[in-house]
This record gives sequence, structure tokens and C-alpha cells, in this order.
Amino acid sequence: MHQSLYWIRYYNLLNFNSKWSLHTEIDTRHFFVNSRQHQLIIHSRASYRLNETWTLAAALTYSGQKPQYPDTYPRPVTPELRAWQEAAYNQPFLRNFALNYRIRVEERFLSSHPGPFEFAEPHAFIFRHRYRVQLGYTIKKANLALRASEELFLNNFQGTLFDQNRGYFSVEKRFNPALAVEVGYMKIYQKARTPDLYFQRDNLRLTLLHTLRPQ
Repeated sequence: MHQSLYWIRYYNLLNFNSKWSLHTEIDTRHFFVNSRQHQLIIHSRASYRLNETWTLAAALTYSGQKPQYPDTYPRPVTPELRAWQEAAYNQPFLRNFALNYRIRVEERFLSSHPGPFEFAEPHAFIFRHRYRVQLGYTIKKANLALRASEELFLNNFQGTLFDQNRGYFSVEKRFNPALAVEVGYMKIYQKARTPDLYFQRDNLRLTLLHTLRPQ
């Protein structure tokens, strides 16, 4: 099943020093056909830079999931709480290129009904891995960054192994050390809960990047 969506994201980066930083994102996702919201994602992660190439992070995420189809009404919000950890390796090469490898492990707690999340009530637990490789190219004179990435999502120990795949291309324009804007296109191929059904989603994402205490 094909769907088209647009995502609007605010990304805040707070640098405490050269090692520690706090990343906070608010991401609202909507269907193009009628602008109804599909999902709200809020997450915050603490990152620690080990050296010039390795970064470690741990985070908490809230997801408010609405029905998967834009014409469904009413549109109750089913919550998810998610803890995750990641390791990222950045490998510069040539003059302005860099390869970034990222492994993320997620512990997902999905409510079985709309309304506030309650651990005491029935909920599903999904343990998921994400593997991403990203190629970046910077044009320093124009303050531009080009990125292309591929990310695979796998569920472990339960249900179907394959969850989804995301291909992404973006252009980031930095206006000053504190502010930048990114425009990107994401292609998602995702397994639906219905057997033998897959979503193919074209997503346009607009991000405002706001850096506090730029390094």
C-alpha cells in the first residue's frame, strides 16, 4: 500500500562541552492527502564523544501513534514508550566526504489501547535493532551538507524479523553556528501488522536544527 507523508521536525542540540551533549527532537508526521496527523515523536538522548570517530548515546522516546490510514476517523492516540542505546562511528575520507555507521538497540513498550500509557495494563514489548550507513559530503564555502543513508530495522526474538527499511537523501543549509535547515526525502518500506501487507511510504521531511552553545 502506497502513502505520501510530510514530516516537520525541530532538532535541538545542547553542547555541555566537547564530550557531552543533549539532543532533543520533536517530530510531527502528517498525511499529504488531508494533513491529518499520523504520528508524534518526542525523544531526548545524551551523547558522549569517546574520540574523533566514536560516539555513544542513550535515550528515551515517546511516540503517539494514530491510525495508519488517513481516512480513518476518529483518530485515537496509542502511546509507545521506548528506551534505546546506540554507537556511531564516523570515518572521514578524501577531502569533504565522511562515512557514518550507526547501530541502535531499542526496547519498545507499546500500549494495547489508546490513552495514557500504563505499565500495569497489558502492553507489548518489542526488542528492535537498527543498522544505518550514511555518506556525507560538505561544501564548506556554501555551508551545505549533503547526506544519503540506508537503514534496516529488525525485530528480535518475536514475530516477523523484518520491520522496515529506510532510504534517505537530504540537503542541509547552515545559516550561522546556531541555526540550520534540512530538507530531505525518505523512502520507507514497512511491514504492516496485517499479514502479507507492506506500506510503501514517500516522506518529505523539513527540519529546523537549533544548536545551543555551538562548539
